[in-house]
Amino acid sequence: MRKVLTRNELAIFADVHVAYEIHQLWHSANLLGILSGECKEGEDRLNVRMLCNSMLDSFGVHARALYYFFYVKPRLEDVVASDYVSDWEAMRPKAGKELKKINQKASKQVVHLTRTRMQYEENIGMKAWNIGGICQEFVGVISCFIELADDYFIGESLMYWFKVLRDNKVPSIIVARDGRDTKLTFNN
Repeated sequence: MRKVLTRNELAIFADVHVAYEIHQLWHSANLLGILSGECKEGEDRLNVRMLCNSMLDSFGVHARALYYFFYVKPRLEDVVASDYVSDWEAMRPKAGKELKKINQKASKQVVHLTRTRMQYEENIGMKAWNIGGICQEFVGVISCFIELADDYFIGESLMYWFKVLRDNKVPSIIVARDGRDTKLTFNN
């Protein structure tokens, strides 16, 4: 049987661990934008491309962690949004187009070595990550979570990183991992 944390433990968890995932999501997106602008021809191109790939991997892992927190049925050890809001599944916004892709994209492109990875290599449209779109959709669900959860659970750190994610521009589309041209636009 799944054991839910105590009220105090949930408050600490949200302000430390959920805030951390938001923090890392934003920083990964932000660094992708900075590094992608540096990816020009020359000696350092390979190093910059490697850093872009690392940030894309980081973005995928943290996006997946947040997606699981907000949308996936919990396993025994998981802490999820429904631990904070009793009727979360009924009240949360539906996962948007970009969020629906998160689990599969992160699993197939970052976390696991599968045959499906080859399909992503062949289809650049499947491979592209809409960084800004993903961040915007997370802003919507995080905003809903903050509104519905008891104020006791919403600490300073969580609010700070939510506002950073909500109020700052992040790259909208980036294609990385294989040295092909990177296309960036900005949202917000």
